[in-house]
Amino acid sequence: MHAPGARIVAANEAFAQLTGHAREDVIGRNCRFMQGPRTEQDAVRRVVESVRCARQGQVELTNYKADGTAFRNLLSLQPVHDSNGVYRYSIGVLSD
Repeated sequence: MHAPGARIVAANEAFAQLTGHAREDVIGRNCRFMQGPRTEQDAVRRVVESVRCARQGQVELTNYKADGTAFRNLLSLQPVHDSNGVYRYSIGVLSD
């Protein structure tokens, strides 16, 4: 979480099925690539705040699939700390 850009480090097959983005194509990218014209900026601000402050959060927002179609999803965020209490990751779970 200390590297710029809060990049995706893992994605499962369910993510690929929901978004249409191949897992290998999203690793190393920030999830902003799924935003588009109807993505709610207030929800995006809440996501950024959760990640920056290592806080649990949940937002409903509009994202875009690989083919450009919009989809609504519930994004749940959970910070992960190592055994020394250092904030290492934020797990994001998309639900349709």
